[in-house]
Amino acid sequence: MAPKPRIIGRRPVMDAATRRQRQVDFLSNPEHMWRRLYIFGDEDILERLHGYRPGAYCPIHLGDELRNGRYRVIHKLGSGGFGTVWLCQDLYADEPTYVAVKILCASQKADTNPEVRVAELLKEMSSVLVVL
Repeated sequence: MAPKPRIIGRRPVMDAATRRQRQVDFLSNPEHMWRRLYIFGDEDILERLHGYRPGAYCPIHLGDELRNGRYRVIHKLGSGGFGTVWLCQDLYADEPTYVAVKILCASQKADTNPEVRVAELLKEMSSVLVVL
């Protein structure tokens, strides 16, 4: 049995091996993956409610499934004028696989949006999975 951590003030002090094992256990859990990938910042604000209207943002909720159940929404990574980027888990993969999914605002036309053109070029020239 491992020795109990010494208490100094309010924080327990652990030896390096115990601390490292706790980090590995925490970080290897797929449910905690978003905590490794997400950095909180000053720009973490919610979109305004009036942005969710016809022709604007698509309402997405954590846990929603996209592309006929292939991707499950885990966390919002960011948003901007063209749309919102979500961290999703690929449910069809054999081992835990995570992808970033960008959902464009409805007002963005695919034929004039530069980001759609970049995604099309990436799909043509690389092994990166790009789903349009």
